[in-house]
Amino acid sequence: SKSSSSSVVQTMIKLYDSDRILLPIDFSSLNLSVITECLDFYQANKELCDFSKYSYNSYEISEACSYVFFLTEILGLIYCDIVSIPQIQKVASGGDVDISINMGVYGGAAKFSEQNRVIKLSLKSLLHYFFLVDQNYTHTAPYHCHKHGASHFHLTTLLTANLRSHFTSLGFPELISKGDMLIFMLGAASHDLRHPGLSQKFLQQHAHPIATLHGPISPLERHHVSVACQLLLEVGLFELQDYLIVRRSLFRLIMVTAMDVKYDFVGFVKSTNVDSLLEYLTKHQGDLSFQPDFTQTPEQSMLGTPPLTSFSLSLLGASSSSSSSSSSSFLSTSPTSSVSSSSCRDVRDPLSDSVDLSDGSSVEFKTTREQHDSSNPITQASSTYLDASSSPLKPPAQDTSSLSSPEDSPRQLTDTAISSHQLYHYSRCKLVDFLGVMFIKLADVSGPFLGLKLCTHDGTGVIEELFQEGDGTREMGLPVPTNVDRISADLDAKLANLECGFMDFVTKPIFTSVVTHCPWIIGELAISGAKSIEECRSHFGAIAGK
Repeated sequence: SKSSSSSVVQTMIKLYDSDRILLPIDFSSLNLSVITECLDFYQANKELCDFSKYSYNSYEISEACSYVFFLTEILGLIYCDIVSIPQIQKVASGGDVDISINMGVYGGAAKFSEQNRVIKLSLKSLLHYFFLVDQNYTHTAPYHCHKHGASHFHLTTLLTANLRSHFTSLGFPELISKGDMLIFMLGAASHDLRHPGLSQKFLQQHAHPIATLHGPISPLERHHVSVACQLLLEVGLFELQDYLIVRRSLFRLIMVTAMDVKYDFVGFVKSTNVDSLLEYLTKHQGDLSFQPDFTQTPEQSMLGTPPLTSFSLSLLGASSSSSSSSSSSFLSTSPTSSVSSSSCRDVRDPLSDSVDLSDGSSVEFKTTREQHDSSNPITQASSTYLDASSSPLKPPAQDTSSLSSPEDSPRQLTDTAISSHQLYHYSRCKLVDFLGVMFIKLADVSGPFLGLKLCTHDGTGVIEELFQEGDGTREMGLPVPTNVDRISADLDAKLANLECGFMDFVTKPIFTSVVTHCPWIIGELAISGAKSIEECRSHFGAIAGK
C-alpha cells in the first residue's frame, strides 16, 4: 500500500541519510578553486598520483584529497593526452578552451559516412561534468562510493590508453580514437552514479523509488544512465544530435556492469575472435587510400577499391577453393551474410552485426547471436539501444561458388554494395565495442586481480552494505535473511565465503576468458592479475575451508 511503501522509505532515511535514499541530483556550478586544488595536490604528490601504475590507490589518496574522484578524472584526461595541464589551468583561471575530438565509433561515427567526424567540446563543460560526477557519487556508502568510482575510472582509462599507445607504436593510432577513449571515460566515471549502496533485490522488495521508476530489470544501471544523461544536459557538453548518440553509447557501456549479465559477457569474449579481427585491421589499413564517392551508385563505388580478401569473402558467405581453408571469422565459426534493402540496425549495436551501406541498404552478418538469451538484460539493453529489425534476412541470391580466388570478387559481388572500406570500418566498430565492453566490465570486478589489500577492502565494503540492508529489515520489523544478518555472522568467515564465491563465479571466469583469448589487450595485467587472483583465492579459501 501507499502508506507502507512510504514508511519503508522513511525507515531507510532514518537508518542511512536522506541524500543516499532520496537521491537528489546535485547540479551545482563548477568550483574553479577545486580544479586548482587538485592540480596543486598532484604537483605535490606526483608519486602517489602516478596514473600510469596499476597500484594507483584512490582509497589512499582520498585520505589526503577530498576530491579524489575529480582529481582522478583530471589525471585521466591528461594521461590520455586529451587535454594538457596548461589548458586545465586556463579553465581554473576563468577561461575556456575548445578541444577538437574525432568522435570515433562510440561517439557517433559508427556510420561509415561519418567515420572521421570531428567535433569541438568546451573543456570547461567537460570538467564541469566530471566535477558533478564526483559530487553525485554517494560518499557515505561503504562500497559503492566515490572512491570505488575513481578506482573503476582509473583502471578503465589506463587499460584503454595503454592499448591505444601500443597501437600507435605499431603505426595504427586511430584504431581507438580519442573520442572513443573519452566515451569510455564517461561510461566508467558514470557507471555507479547516485548508487544508494543497497542491492537491486532489496530495492525491489521494498518499493524503493529507483525500482519503481526503472522497473524490475537492472534498475540500478538504468538509474546510473539516467543521472549521467541529466548531468550531460545540465552542462551542455554536446549538441543535441551528438548527445542522443552518446546517450545510447553510455547505455551500452553502463548496462554491461549489471551483475546478472556476467555469463553473457564471458560468451561475448569467447565468441569474438579478436585476434583475427585485429589482424585484418592492421593488415589492410594501408590499402584504404581510396575514398569512396557517396554520390556514386554502389556498383560505381566498388570499382577501384582494393580486392576483397578471403576474410571479406567469409563475411559475405562466399566460398572458393583458394579461400575456404584460410577464411577467418571474428564472431563465429562460419558466418553468413544477408542483404536487405530495408533499414537494419546499425553497427553501433554489438549484437546486431550489420553494416550501413552507401545506398541506404544494409548487410547483416549472422553470428553467434543465438547464444545470447533473449531474456538476458544485456540482450534487452542491446534491443533498446538501437531500432531493431525483427524480420529474418535471406542469404544473397547470387551464386558465389564459381569464384576461383578473392581477386575475382570485386566485380562479381558488386550487387552486395560492400567495399573494403566498409568491411574495414565495420571491423573497427566491432573491435572498439569489444574493448569498451571488456574494459568497463573488467574494471567493475577488478578487486581480486589488483591485489589482496584492495580485494579485502572491497569485500569488507560490500559486506557492510549487506549488513545495513539487514539492519533496515530488522528496523522494519521483518525477518532478517541469514546472509545479511550482522548479529549472527562471523565477519571473517562471511568475507572469505563472499570473496571465494565472487572469484569462482564472477572474476575468474571473466578474467580467464580474456587471458585465454586475447591477453595482449590487457598487457602486463594478464600475468600480474592471474597471480593476484590465485593469491586472493588461496588466502580466503584457507579461511573458508574451500
